[in-house]
Amino acid sequence: MKNPSFEESGKPSGKYWRIANYPGFQFHNSAPEGGGKWSVCLPGDWLGGTDLPMVYQTVPAIPGKQTYTMELWARKSTFDGEARLQLITADTTYSLVTFRIDSDTWKRYSKTVSLSARDSDSLRVVLLPGTSGLLTSSTCYDLVQLTQR
Repeated sequence: MKNPSFEESGKPSGKYWRIANYPGFQFHNSAPEGGGKWSVCLPGDWLGGTDLPMVYQTVPAIPGKQTYTMELWARKSTFDGEARLQLITADTTYSLVTFRIDSDTWKRYSKTVSLSARDSDSLRVVLLPGTSGLLTSSTCYDLVQLTQR
């Protein structure tokens, strides 16, 4: 993953990340120890519609049988947020890992998964805000990493 801490030269940055269903990145001047100064936050006040705002990064999957560890630090404000690791193939998207962000203080989440990938497959890390029915809340993320083992 590129730019796992959402900063560049000490300033907040969404470089290498994409955002969907929201007009721009929101950064917070808070990070876990070792995470620099900034984190990215997904707001609970998105512009409506049925799709939640999300921040994501897609990388090529290494072909063959591989083991990956997805690791991140996160905190929520009210409702639990969610982070996912997806395998994207030519015809389907599979959720391989789902983290329920359940802490209102910075907490480390980590999971290792094995998979088989083809040349054309990719992996996507997706970060989402908290929801409870129609109600939403902000979730902040930092030090988001995907490592091939």
